[in-house]
Amino acid sequence: MGIHLLQTFIASLNDSSIKEQHLREFSNKKITVDISIYLYRFKETGNLLENIYLMCSIFRYYNIHALFIFDGKYLTNKNETMRKREESKKQAKKKFNAIKENLRNYNGDCRVKIEMQLDTLRKQFITVTKEDVKNVKDLLDVYGMAYVSAKHEADELCGALNKEVYACLTEDTDIMVYGCKRIFRYFSLMKHTVVVYDMTLILNNLNMGLSDFQELCICSGNDYITSKKNIFYYYDLFKQYKKTTQPGFLDWLLQRRYISLQEYHERLGLIDIYTFKTHDPFEGIPYTLIKNKRVNKRKLLGILGTIGFIFP
Repeated sequence: MGIHLLQTFIASLNDSSIKEQHLREFSNKKITVDISIYLYRFKETGNLLENIYLMCSIFRYYNIHALFIFDGKYLTNKNETMRKREESKKQAKKKFNAIKENLRNYNGDCRVKIEMQLDTLRKQFITVTKEDVKNVKDLLDVYGMAYVSAKHEADELCGALNKEVYACLTEDTDIMVYGCKRIFRYFSLMKHTVVVYDMTLILNNLNMGLSDFQELCICSGNDYITSKKNIFYYYDLFKQYKKTTQPGFLDWLLQRRYISLQEYHERLGLIDIYTFKTHDPFEGIPYTLIKNKRVNKRKLLGILGTIGFIFP
């Protein structure tokens, strides 16, 4: 998901703008959580509700106030991407079933390798159902955790709430393009740590503003459009562009014929996606106070009991 190779590009900076920190350092802070990737990740392990409960417990232990944001409806120009993802899931499941039927023909080390391959394929067609989402929301309700469903994708609302919270917890690199000042990634249930991306420092190190960064990223391709060249290629061109006085990286690319007129208009349209168009982030959805509330222990015990999870 997200901007192609953006994570690799940012990691290549290798500076103090990216560092692992313990969650105790963020006591009393408010954060948003783009929960979609964690729904899939935790369901892969077969412990969806258990791990959501543990995540919430960690936040409450360190007095971190989280707003969990669920995806709403995808934008229409992402339909083709979603169709391809569904097709990939179907193909992975078909291959999984074919290999599983012949599993009895293998033994020893060969069988172990086949079982590892099956495990990899199984993860590729994990589906989060409406019932899964309802169960997670029910858990958040009784555990006193705030949540909301975005009108469109969660990362858009996370970006819009940038001024209201300290950071956004996500694994989707698209969030970097929305202008979040601070991003948490690689949340660890075991170590209680996150990797913090300070986007202000990152942009300073790249010698660009947010609008420059957005144009660089959309040139590189994302869930909406493809690109023949990657972000490293366009960053080299950006450094040439910075030596000129011409405003607008996209305009400069078009003038120098690094992109076609069609590519120019496609990318110009994408900038609009990464711009929140209202002063009220909660417009059209219920306002939600970002604050941990009282736990309904009786109902929480009931939910955890149904999944056989031992309450500490």
